[in-house]
Amino acid sequence: MEALNGHLYSPHDERRQLPRLRCSVEAKFRDLYKPHENFLGSLVENLGVKGLRLITPKFLSKDARLVALLSLPGVISQPMRMICRVAWVRETLYSDSRYECGLEFIEITPDDRKLLAGCVERGVVFTP
Repeated sequence: MEALNGHLYSPHDERRQLPRLRCSVEAKFRDLYKPHENFLGSLVENLGVKGLRLITPKFLSKDARLVALLSLPGVISQPMRMICRVAWVRETLYSDSRYECGLEFIEITPDDRKLLAGCVERGVVFTP
């Protein structure tokens, strides 16, 4: 099952069992253990109730812990704050200075998880 922005998809033979929402929204992140660092911006390509996939210019180590701020324009006015674990990293096909990363949510409020579930279920299209 595959579709465009705002719709569910399950490309190829993925191991994931929960649906994802294809999107193009901003997320910012920084290392959980380096609070003095600035947040780095990135682009979220898809998200679900347990995690997201993003594109970033910075290499992130597998299993690193991050503080993430996720923007959902047209749905919430302030970004969601969550703690994530880097589940996987790979270099993108776009260039050798960008990376795709899978982030698993390890701390997220029940209300934020419920909001994400509703967005995924309804195929929400995020608009500024």
